[in-house]
Amino acid sequence: MRTLHLILAILVFALAFQSCRKDNNNTNTDVPESFTDLRVDKAFNFESFQNVQTAIQLTNSRIAGGEIIQIYDGHPNQGGKLILTGTANDQGMFTLPLRIASRLEEVYVARLNAFENNEYVAVPVSGSTISFSFANKDLEQKVVDPFCDCDADDILPNNFNANLTIPQGETRCVAAGNHATIKDLTIRTGATLKICGTASVNKYRYDSREGTIMVSPSGSLALPKYDLNFTVQNYGNINFSGNGTSNFDGLLENWGTVTLTLKMVSRGDIINNGTFTTNKDFELVATGSIINNCKFLLTSDDDFKQNGSLINNGYLYVDGEAEFTGNGNNRTELGQGSLIEVDEFKINGEIVGPESGYAQIKANDEGRVNSSADLTNLDLCADDAEFSNNADYTNVTFCDISVPVPDCGTF
Repeated sequence: MRTLHLILAILVFALAFQSCRKDNNNTNTDVPESFTDLRVDKAFNFESFQNVQTAIQLTNSRIAGGEIIQIYDGHPNQGGKLILTGTANDQGMFTLPLRIASRLEEVYVARLNAFENNEYVAVPVSGSTISFSFANKDLEQKVVDPFCDCDADDILPNNFNANLTIPQGETRCVAAGNHATIKDLTIRTGATLKICGTASVNKYRYDSREGTIMVSPSGSLALPKYDLNFTVQNYGNINFSGNGTSNFDGLLENWGTVTLTLKMVSRGDIINNGTFTTNKDFELVATGSIINNCKFLLTSDDDFKQNGSLINNGYLYVDGEAEFTGNGNNRTELGQGSLIEVDEFKINGEIVGPESGYAQIKANDEGRVNSSADLTNLDLCADDAEFSNNADYTNVTFCDISVPVPDCGTF
């Protein structure tokens, strides 16, 4: 009898425990099973977007050297972000599609050209179109220059001719229409020199690469041969000149025109979105890098030596011998549709082209590929070819295509 009572007690306990488990496993009907069941608090604010078509008329025909269009989602000097960059077609029209936040009622369109007065115009968003003509611009449009929004106390007097030291974190400006001759320039860490007029620097000192020189689209700056370790942002014109060799250890970002009349050894980083021209030799050492998105030109029987990372998405021209030696992280990479045209080339290192599409290295005279070379996904062409059978060739063709000089296109 005692055993029977014990068994009954165990059964009652088991049934009660099972009941608890069933209660705990009941499905919560408030949990959504799909995205369409998701309930969002009405106070939550989604950022919505819309697709718009740009129709920016620059001039009646394309200006030699090209013009750059940049579109910002707000005033560039008041936190506006760059959302599109590109160039016009042969008719001077910029017509790329763009996706913007639906809240935007206007955008800022920048017209950058090293040969003209450049403008920054507030353009309204009209439905699904951003339309403006610089050729016949409305005089009531708001024109801004975000590069030259300098405080009055930061502007150097016209015809400034003295040494200049810019304290840490501060800015000094050469205003549009003004000229400055800076005998000895010192830029402390985090300081900036803005060139909106014309300026020449005879000598410079620096604390670190964190100091910045910025040249606006209307600006022009002459720099000496001395070693340079600044960050340089150029939308206008920069000229490096002097006798001997300049060692570059800084960061150069170019959207305008850079001209060299001296040999440069680059141990720093160059990002070229404009035109970079030199009539002397150029050497890229292992610690340096170049990303060329537009035109990088050596024009006077000059030699180009590559040991650092080179990415060519545009046109690299060498009126002399180009030697490619870098491997691994310092290799040469070719973007879709890119062209390297030289008088002679010598390839000792690694060169990789695009996985799809085409890219070419072309010699108008002699081309030599040594046994240490490793080539992938490109067309190789030379009038006088000497290509080692011991080099590594993967998906390489030989004079199978004719690549036109690339337009700068959209960066």
